[in-house]
Amino acid sequence: MVFAIAVPRNSLIPVKPNPAEIVIEMVDSWDRLTVLYVWMTEPQINLQTHRGIVNGPLYLKSGRQVWVTAREEFVDPYPPEPVPTGQLVEPRWPGEHDVTAPGFMVRGVNIAGDLRT
Repeated sequence: MVFAIAVPRNSLIPVKPNPAEIVIEMVDSWDRLTVLYVWMTEPQINLQTHRGIVNGPLYLKSGRQVWVTAREEFVDPYPPEPVPTGQLVEPRWPGEHDVTAPGFMVRGVNIAGDLRT
């Protein structure tokens, strides 16, 4: 695995899907986390995984192949939050965070409309 991308419920915003793009269905639940895994294999080597392949292979100039798989992970439920006004990406890596591979956590951001204090 090259890296992972975790997308919790509180980071989702309503958007109309682009028909030209691959759309990955995210879990709309406060106790589950959708995780996308990006894998790379050597030329002409198929990905051996029990996880559902979402897309791939995408071919690099080197001949290596890039694949995307997805799965749900159960997390402690947390209270619902309002729809975010945007998102930010938080880098995560082994040794510093409780993860087995480098990746990103997509976080929802809610910014107050009135910042005067």
